[in-house]
Amino acid sequence: MADPLILSYGRVNLPSFLVNPEAVIDMIPVVMVVNAIIAAMAKHGIAGKPGIKVYHVGSSAVNPLPLGDLFKHSYEHFICSPINMDTEGKTVDMKEMKIFSPMDDFSSHMQTEIVQQRRLTISGNKASQRLERKCKMIVEHAINLARVYQPYMFFRGRFDNSNTHNLMEGMSEEEMKRFRLDVENVDWEDYITNIHISGLKKHVMKGRGMPK
Repeated sequence: MADPLILSYGRVNLPSFLVNPEAVIDMIPVVMVVNAIIAAMAKHGIAGKPGIKVYHVGSSAVNPLPLGDLFKHSYEHFICSPINMDTEGKTVDMKEMKIFSPMDDFSSHMQTEIVQQRRLTISGNKASQRLERKCKMIVEHAINLARVYQPYMFFRGRFDNSNTHNLMEGMSEEEMKRFRLDVENVDWEDYITNIHISGLKKHVMKGRGMPK
């Protein structure tokens, strides 16, 4: 869910956002989701009893990641390894995420910020007009993202993962090592700066937009 925001921020197309920095996001390494599925299949397959058991593979209850920290760690990564190249191959200035809560303030700020970042001057020539259109598209995209994500950026709920924890507790020591489910031990700063965003750049962006 957070990946479009992270990449837009890294490209400096989202220098600010509509968000409560203290709201918690449920981020989870996908390998733990896969491990939970395998472990649940094994447990209930052996039991052979019909029924429904819900397993939340989440972090919000046991290892909360505030949205403010998500953007902070993203900033730390992109400062060291930028993807914010302009059409001339130059790096656009990267700044810490600015936080807004009223939509009107956010929209107004975005229009000013993007123009300043792209150093847009209205001269009437074709290059200026193209840049102006691009800036307008960036602002519209950011506002659309804000509208889509607004319920999640201010969400205060937490998801109980006690069933998943009990599933892990029922494993042998060897199984625990092979099928890690210990969400509470994830170091979010290390995971985001060194693993998650690097994976996005490699497998989603496939190297596009990065310095040669």
